[in-house]
Amino acid sequence: MTKNIHQILDEGFGIMRCEECDGTKVHVAVWVNANTNERFDDAALDPWCEDCEEHVALVHDLGPTHYNCCHAPKDQGHMFGCPNSTENKGGES
Repeated sequence: MTKNIHQILDEGFGIMRCEECDGTKVHVAVWVNANTNERFDDAALDPWCEDCEEHVALVHDLGPTHYNCCHAPKDQGHMFGCPNSTENKGGES
């Protein structure tokens, strides 16, 4: 399942990085109901990177303990079905 920006931030692990420069000074604009504070999950618009000074794509960096490709903990190996798993051409396990 693909996670949206709100799910990633609410989980409290990993960070978002700029896909272009790998920087962490990134911002997203979101729609929030002013009366209820409800966030609209599909409304993370135009991520902005301070370092690149332009709109960019973001990548979710899970840090040194998880694989970015399949989000599996590194001590358990890649998830089944991940392109880097052992059943798919001998990736790390």
